Amino acid sequence: MGAPSAAIVIPTLNSAGTLTACLDAVAGLDWPREDLDLIVVDGGSRDDTLSLCRSHSVRLFVRAGRDAAYRRNFGAGQTDAALLLFVSPDCLVPRDFVRAAQRHLSLAQVAAVGVRGLPPHGSGSSWVQRTWAARGLTRVPDARARSLSGRMLAVRRSEFVAAGGFPENFGLLADRELLRRLAGGAERRHLIALTRADGLRLTVGRGLRDFYRAQRTLDEPPI
Repeated sequence: MGAPSAAIVIPTLNSAGTLTACLDAVAGLDWPREDLDLIVVDGGSRDDTLSLCRSHSVRLFVRAGRDAAYRRNFGAGQTDAALLLFVSPDCLVPRDFVRAAQRHLSLAQVAAVGVRGLPPHGSGSSWVQRTWAARGLTRVPDARARSLSGRMLAVRRSEFVAAGGFPENFGLLADRELLRRLAGGAERRHLIALTRADGLRLTVGRGLRDFYRAQRTLDEPPI
């Protein structure tokens, strides 16, 4: 049997609070599990992260003291899958993430596909989170974007390698620099953002201050 066609790389560090929900969302993907390489790279967790990983069908690597960019790059180097999907442990991927990413990345003019992570908006969420999510869901489900987050991001493995992966000396801007390299210069290729009700970032705050802080980090108009 050949290598899986898609791989999900999750960089963890003391992520026990959200990791089970993250892995459950991955398990619910509309994609054959045997065709998915699930890789977790941990940065030296001291909570229950490692035991949670071992209770799921993941390939686990521990690289203590390394940042998320390094862990993502290391995980990408452990697979031959043509499609790389990077997921943060505080995020729930939408069920169609792999299929949608594969469909868009079959077009040469698309450089990367990401998910707009909505805040939790079910039972127990705040009115700010519910309003934020409702407004976010008015967006076009698949639309061009000026920027994407590395929290839920899909790229072609060949181009990821050619671009040098996430630049490890860029800190919190590593994902933006990677996207700049992938999208190119004057003839910029497209970045596609997916908006899905089930694409969540669990650690989004509950108040108005959290909402405005998040908007300032996006290179696009507020939702």
